[in-house]
Amino acid sequence: MHAGTTGFDAESSYSQELAYSVAIERSPEAVWKYFIATETWFAWWGGDLRSAEWVIGGTLVWEMGGSSKVVDILAGKMVKFGDSWVDNIFLFEPGSEGATKVTYVQGIKGAAHSDVSSALAEVKSVLWRLKEEVEFGG
Repeated sequence: MHAGTTGFDAESSYSQELAYSVAIERSPEAVWKYFIATETWFAWWGGDLRSAEWVIGGTLVWEMGGSSKVVDILAGKMVKFGDSWVDNIFLFEPGSEGATKVTYVQGIKGAAHSDVSSALAEVKSVLWRLKEEVEFGG
């Protein structure tokens, strides 16, 4: 997958990639600010993010236990974080009339989802919740 203006290429070694994009009617700066605020994650991600170091090699610590590593980041444009079985990649691109196109790619490293339609539905759900929270709740 190539994501246009960010220059970011997702790994081709994933056993499965699920991707979806939405337009959020806010500026890229506003969307990024909301995205990196740990206190907003429960509302749209579905799990509390206790702390986050938004730098390459930084750690995201989850409230329910466990952590993820920031593999790559370009502030305001892209972040890739993951663990041994999945990478989560978010791309932020300027859209029309001040909106932001946000793409979420879930790259599975091991056994692929057996129910791809349900897995893709979850990827879409995450982005729609993010859109709703940024536009109306955040």
